[in-house]
Amino acid sequence: VKADLLSIADGVVAGDTIAGDINDDSTDDWDVEDEDGEDLAEEDKTGTADGEAHALFDTGISVELVSVDKERTFVADEATEDDQGTYEIVFDVTAFGADMRIDRTTEDDNGADAAGQGVVYDITSTAGVPTVSSGLLESSSTDTEDNATVFEVDENSTRRFTLQVVLTADTTPTDGSHEVVLESINWGTALDNTNANDYNFNLGEYKTGSLFLNGIA
Repeated sequence: VKADLLSIADGVVAGDTIAGDINDDSTDDWDVEDEDGEDLAEEDKTGTADGEAHALFDTGISVELVSVDKERTFVADEATEDDQGTYEIVFDVTAFGADMRIDRTTEDDNGADAAGQGVVYDITSTAGVPTVSSGLLESSSTDTEDNATVFEVDENSTRRFTLQVVLTADTTPTDGSHEVVLESINWGTALDNTNANDYNFNLGEYKTGSLFLNGIA
C-alpha cells in the first residue's frame, strides 16, 4: 500500500498517524488478477489486512528493537530475603531532520506521557506488586552533547540504548511472575527535560517476557 502525503508545511500535523485497513468493502473498486492474469470476481476478493499506525514527522526519531532479556540476579534463600530480577530492553534510535535528544530519565508507567518522564515502562504481574529497585537508561556510545539530562542522537545517525530495570519480589510476600514493557520514549531538540514529544508507536514487541520472583517471609 502506497500513499502520497502532503508535507508538514502543506497541512499534515506533526504526530498524526496513518494506517492501512483492507476489508471486503474497500476492495470493491480494485482490479485484482489471479496468477493466470484473469480478473477476479467481486465474490472472490475476500479477506482483511490491518496495518499498524505510522506517525508523520518531518523531524524526529525512529526506533528499532534489538533484543530483550530477563534474568534472576539474586536468589532468595533465607528469611526476609526476596528474589531480584534484571530486565533489559535494547533498542536503536535514529534521528532524522535534526539532532535529537532522548531524555535519560526512566519511570514506571503513571498513566500519561509528559515532558520530563524520559523512557516510560510498565510492569505487568500475575500476582503481587514488585518493588523497582533501580531503573536505568544507558547507551553503548558517547556524544559530546550528552549531559546529565539527555542523550544526543545526531541527525542521520543511530545510537543503541539499553533500558535496564531491576525488580524485587513483593515483600508481603506474594510470589508472582513479572514482565517489563516499554511504553514510550521522550524526545525532542531541547538539551534539557522540557521535550514534550513521546515515541509510543508500534511498541508491542518491546517486552521482556515474564520472570517468576519469590519472596521469603
